[in-house]
Amino acid sequence: MFTKIFIDNFLGISEPIKLDFISQSRNKDTLNSVIKIEEGIYINKLIGIIGGNASGKTSILRAINMIGQLLVSPIIQFDINDKMDSIKELLEKDNNFDDRKKIMEMLDSINAGTDITVQNLRRKNEDTKLEIEMYIVAETKELTGYYTYKIFFNGISKKIKNEYLGFRKKYREKPTPIIAIEDAKEGQVYYINRYFKNITDIDVDRKNELEEKYNYCKTFVEHYIKNSAFIDTSEDYNYKELKYIDWFKKSPDSLRTLVRVVDPKIKDVMIDTDSKYEELVFILKDGSKITRNMLSTGTERFLNLIRYVNEIIDKNGVLAVDEIEQNLHKDLVELILRLFSEMPNQNAQIIFTTLSPEIFDIVDQNNKKIFKQDTIFIIDCESDNIQVNKLINLQIDGNRVKGDASVSNLYKHKKISCHPDREQMDLFLNNFKNNLNDF
Repeated sequence: MFTKIFIDNFLGISEPIKLDFISQSRNKDTLNSVIKIEEGIYINKLIGIIGGNASGKTSILRAINMIGQLLVSPIIQFDINDKMDSIKELLEKDNNFDDRKKIMEMLDSINAGTDITVQNLRRKNEDTKLEIEMYIVAETKELTGYYTYKIFFNGISKKIKNEYLGFRKKYREKPTPIIAIEDAKEGQVYYINRYFKNITDIDVDRKNELEEKYNYCKTFVEHYIKNSAFIDTSEDYNYKELKYIDWFKKSPDSLRTLVRVVDPKIKDVMIDTDSKYEELVFILKDGSKITRNMLSTGTERFLNLIRYVNEIIDKNGVLAVDEIEQNLHKDLVELILRLFSEMPNQNAQIIFTTLSPEIFDIVDQNNKKIFKQDTIFIIDCESDNIQVNKLINLQIDGNRVKGDASVSNLYKHKKISCHPDREQMDLFLNNFKNNLNDF
């Protein structure tokens, strides 16, 4: 579970922002939406970030994803635009075998690495700083605890300025450094995790020291990568990785139920074995059959998300979703969020962005709001610099927000978050009406 995220000078984020997920709510022992880690320390399972278009919501989740890329791949040491220009030149020619081979090699070099040219344009020549902290339940007790990962890098020089991985058992303890490097072309956490087992020419003492580092690096990387997922707003994101056939074989009734929830026209689901490859077929109430690629966009995205939800909850991981409400009915979003909130004794966590304040007014079966004010992060982008505040810490019209306040009402009355500029909208509308032929 994430306990903290810090971002500075990354994509749309020009000034430092910090998100803290340690619960501040009262009566935490009675809340389903928090998990107790140790005495006095509770972590929120549900994290919602609301802001208008171009407010920086996606930049926050992409920072999380960027760290994941740096943990499993080397930094690209060439200019991608130059490489793409070379590929374009080769494609415009009558390609021979050698040219096609060069194209594939160049594409492989791009896909195999991580591009770190992501500084905010206002501070293009300065370092980007990313920091996350996670509580990880490992297979062994000695590796279970809080992992702090910091990486400062510069996309112009394509170098890591600082990389740090620290570990502590208790929240209030001082972290013990596992990795601490400066001025490197490649991350040491990535290198140790990937190549430790190939290292042979090293003395025993050094090997034992390196193995200890490897165990912490491996635990951190595996949880961050294998037990977590980042879902962006692309319609086809990761669809090819979802094993729907395996899902159906393992639990056919659960898939049937879910499909009927999102599309009541579907009567049944089956596997078609007549074709060369097994294929999932959805049977409609009128008897007709459709394949998965014929499902509606909303049905497809819901199944995509639910598949990840199932895996993440099972692994006690983290699911990060950009604009969770996209193509989904509010009740389906509610189902996804309540799965995280109401699973007892699970460390699974969801971090999502949204444009819809109504999500934060969802209630459970006891008519209690599932979102506490310390789980709702409001992006303020009225000024040139993005600011992120917890709802619990905001003062509106000189007063603290009441615990049972309707977030959608606060948004509707322009008390929180970014809104489209009404004057600019009216100006555009008038220009459009008066100068239709110019558009």
